[in-house]
Amino acid sequence: MNNLHPLFVHFPIALFSLYALLELIPSKKVRNNTTVFFIKLFLLLSGTLSAWPTLMSGESIEHMFSSDPMLNGVVEMHSLWASTSVAIF
Repeated sequence: MNNLHPLFVHFPIALFSLYALLELIPSKKVRNNTTVFFIKLFLLLSGTLSAWPTLMSGESIEHMFSSDPMLNGVVEMHSLWASTSVAIF
């Protein structure tokens, strides 16, 4: 599980980024399109569901580095940003 974290992390980032880009489109024609709505819903739900294995694999890696005081602060900050990002989306 530890070495899968970098692989897992790219899926939610890509899905959430694409969702955010679609939200930024100012066109009313695009915003009122039901197909675009369901695409955004799919991206958001898929990103959220794929974020959980990512957070779990990150937690296991966090325990590996908790004994190193130099890396502990970096790992804690990384964990905070990851959890905050998932909570926002």
